[in-house]
Amino acid sequence: MALDRALSIAHNALQDGEIPERSLPSPDVMQALADRVQDIRSYLAGATREQIAVCVARLFVVLAKRSEGFDDEAQRISLYVEILSDVPRFALEKTCNDFLYGRAGDGKWVPTPAEIRNAAMKHVQPWLAELDRINPILNASVIALNDYGQQAANLKHVQETLHMLRGAVPKCDIDTRWATKLQDVPAADVTPRVAAEKWLEAYQEKPKDAPQIGPSLQKYIERTRREIGTQ
Repeated sequence: MALDRALSIAHNALQDGEIPERSLPSPDVMQALADRVQDIRSYLAGATREQIAVCVARLFVVLAKRSEGFDDEAQRISLYVEILSDVPRFALEKTCNDFLYGRAGDGKWVPTPAEIRNAAMKHVQPWLAELDRINPILNASVIALNDYGQQAANLKHVQETLHMLRGAVPKCDIDTRWATKLQDVPAADVTPRVAAEKWLEAYQEKPKDAPQIGPSLQKYIERTRREIGTQ
């Protein structure tokens, strides 16, 4: 259940082959997923030619053979072996047993290679679906917190900060000076504090040109000044 829940969370965050670091499963879970993939791949290993021949020969012993232009039974079995060479062993054995015990087919005629193959792949499909669910997470590009995921979070806070400051000092060129200062800051480094610092720099260049600042914004400025001063 823990693996399934971690996988669901990761899939919800996965986009275009990329996943934010905060949504990535823990290292232990990632290792468990990798181990699970290895187990499934081992389970889906194909049967050897000898194993395929044994499965098919059992069908020939019990069920009636169709007339397919092969008088030599070895040639007939060889054709089955060739067509079923990439079918996982577990699925081949289960499918042949289903035909032997009447759970598949008409219980009279030996199934064709295509019938065996189609029935076997139905047993394989759930395992392939599980691989399709796990592999995108194991192969995803991880986006660190200081990359676009964090930038998006920062941008939201910066936008709120800009809205508050612009609302307090409308219709003056402080916005222009502020925007110019922010252009020199890499996008990944633009945080609410950086935005406030740059606003203070713009304000202090021409404090008399700015409209009167209200009490709440004045407290914000003083608090930010103190925080900057302790850096």
